[in-house]
Amino acid sequence: MKLKHLTAGACAAALAVVLSAGMARANAVEKVRLEDKDGMMTLKATKTELPAGKVTFEVSNAADSTSQHEMIVVGLTPGQAAHLDKLPTVDDGVRLDEEKINDRGEVSELDPGQSGSLTITLKPGLYMLLCNVPGHFSAGMHELIHVK
Repeated sequence: MKLKHLTAGACAAALAVVLSAGMARANAVEKVRLEDKDGMMTLKATKTELPAGKVTFEVSNAADSTSQHEMIVVGLTPGQAAHLDKLPTVDDGVRLDEEKINDRGEVSELDPGQSGSLTITLKPGLYMLLCNVPGHFSAGMHELIHVK
C-alpha cells in the first residue's frame, strides 16, 4: 500500500515537471511591417523589447509601390547603436556589407503583399532590424530591439 502511494506520487511529480517545462516559455512573436507609402519608407516592429530565447519574426511587405523589401536581424554593440552611419557598406555605399555585420538571419526579398517568417534564438543584447535593399536602410528602414 505504501509503495502504491509512493509510485503515484512520483508519477504526479514527474508529470508536473514535464508540463511546467513545456509551458515555461513559449516563443515570442514579433510582427514587423515593411512600408513604402507616399515616398516614406518604414520598418515598424510591434515591440522594441523582447525576452531572450526563441523569437519568431512575422514580416509583411505592406508597400503601396512595387518595391521589394527584406528584414535582416543584426546584433549590435552599444557603441554601434550610437553610430549607425558608421556601419560598413559595400562599394556602392547604399547597402550595408552583410559579410561584415553580425547578421543573425533574414526574411529575403518580399514583393508587396507578401509575408515571410524567421525563427531564431536571441541572447540578451541590442539588435537592429533593417531592410538592406539598396537605399532603404538610409531611407529609415531600421529599428532597434532590446532583448532582455
